[in-house]
Amino acid sequence: MYGQKERVLDIWPVLSTSPLLTLFGYSPLIHAAYDVNRDLLTSLPIHEAYYPCSNASSAYPNNAVATNGIPPQRCSDPYAPIAGLLALHLRRGDFEGHCQHLAKWGAAWMGFNSFSSFPDQWVPLAGGGWGETTEENMAIYMQRCYPTIDQIVEKIDEIRKSPAGKGLKDVYVMTNGKREWVQELKAHLRSMGGWNKIASSRDMVINDEQKEVAQAVDMMIGERAQVIIGNGLF
Repeated sequence: MYGQKERVLDIWPVLSTSPLLTLFGYSPLIHAAYDVNRDLLTSLPIHEAYYPCSNASSAYPNNAVATNGIPPQRCSDPYAPIAGLLALHLRRGDFEGHCQHLAKWGAAWMGFNSFSSFPDQWVPLAGGGWGETTEENMAIYMQRCYPTIDQIVEKIDEIRKSPAGKGLKDVYVMTNGKREWVQELKAHLRSMGGWNKIASSRDMVINDEQKEVAQAVDMMIGERAQVIIGNGLF
């Protein structure tokens, strides 16, 4: 995936149809965390909670009530796209130094972010590699890998004006950034106008067990978002 992305791209036709991916699903622990926090990140109405299809009763119509007075569990799609949601993947912390390291070695995006059908493509830069790079190259890498708040807002504005960004009205920020930085980012997003809800990983209400898999909760939300903007995952 890293350094030799062609190996992933070559095997993708087989890998994408294998049970490893076609039968993949998040655990009930992840779904429970999403159900508790969904009001933070989307203004869409709640239709029904997620229940595994194996627990759904085919003996009752959707609005039926079982003989014991308890509505039967129904099967809903836990991976349906969340219309209007923009997910932002913004890793901070030690990533600043990591991004500088990647720039000095002329790294490209990882394999799973290198499909030719993706709208954003990484163009290799001249003048860098083997532990050195130019100031111009470093600036380009940092904008892609560790953007400032102003650069983040600029990118969002660009996406909102594109066909893919039509109808975006909620924002969820997937981040390990400090709370002060997240609050500053949210203030800038509000100043853009047009958002119903703005939330982040720092706002999630999760229990002790879910804290160990909090990144997986973010991943599922990012997968379901109408649009996701990341750092390319060098």
